[in-house]
Amino acid sequence: MQSSAHCRSAGVIGALFAWMCLACIPDAAAVADPAPDAPDAPAIAEAEPAPPQIDLPAGWKWVNGPTQIRPGQMRSGTASASAYGAISYAFGRDGEFIVHHAFNPRQKEPPLGDCEFVFILATDEGELWDQRSMFSVGSGDVSLRKGVFRLGERPAEDFWIGFAVLTPEGKRERAAEAMAKARELGLELPPPPVIGEPYEFDLPTIGGGRVRSQDLLGKVVIVDAWALWCGPCMQKMPELREAHDRYRDKGLEIIGISFDRTKEDALGAIEKHGLDWTHVWAHDVAPDHREFWNSISDIGSLPRFFVIDRDGVLKSDAYPYDVEKIIAPFFEETEQ
Repeated sequence: MQSSAHCRSAGVIGALFAWMCLACIPDAAAVADPAPDAPDAPAIAEAEPAPPQIDLPAGWKWVNGPTQIRPGQMRSGTASASAYGAISYAFGRDGEFIVHHAFNPRQKEPPLGDCEFVFILATDEGELWDQRSMFSVGSGDVSLRKGVFRLGERPAEDFWIGFAVLTPEGKRERAAEAMAKARELGLELPPPPVIGEPYEFDLPTIGGGRVRSQDLLGKVVIVDAWALWCGPCMQKMPELREAHDRYRDKGLEIIGISFDRTKEDALGAIEKHGLDWTHVWAHDVAPDHREFWNSISDIGSLPRFFVIDRDGVLKSDAYPYDVEKIIAPFFEETEQ
């Protein structure tokens, strides 16, 4: 069984690596008949010197790189693979430098689905470039992060690229700073999720009331962070409806936290998809401070799915691939 799981993981990463190498080629037409001004892709230096002193933000650590990049003549991008997935680098047009990171979010060691990543690009002097944008897409065994740096004119000299993850200590420090700021603003958000510890909250519902963890003791509670624009979030909703219908008379409560851009979008999705349980709109909790959900409550990507037992203790923090499999054990005793 262990060998089978290892092969499956290796197969996923191998497929990602091959895909990444191909993904750096803009398109078939561009390769067959390249434009005269098409930018070259970068090449990793063959023999890398020691990297410069690069001061990472507090709480972050390198997990890939820094790797030296020198502008080369390769038509396709440069790619590499590690325990943290497959990485590719390429120059885009208009002075952009593009980084792709493909990985398996189900991987447990290291636990990539729970990691918070940041791409780092620096000069030989250790000066950091600002990242212009970053977004993530994915489903199932494959997720893709894309980071874009705006460099202006392509630098003539070599530079350094890598990515880092936020350490548990860094998460705690960031959460403490954000919680202090939230208290100054009179905002109250759920705590960072820690398996085995109480998960307490007191939140405004989308209908104008409040939902409190204290009032739900004695019930099994699902906290489902979702949005209409999140494909995987909506794909699991039929399963979540079935679970609600099956277990609500046995003590199941579902609290949906919508991260939709408007309350109207959230309400429309609730009605259209028959999401007949309590909902919270994230903007009502922290108006104009949606970043608090990431830094305080550790909800930085969707979907996010927590299960709290009848004593109010967080028991599961999992990507909801199989809703029934996650929650059924909490009701086995009541069904006997």
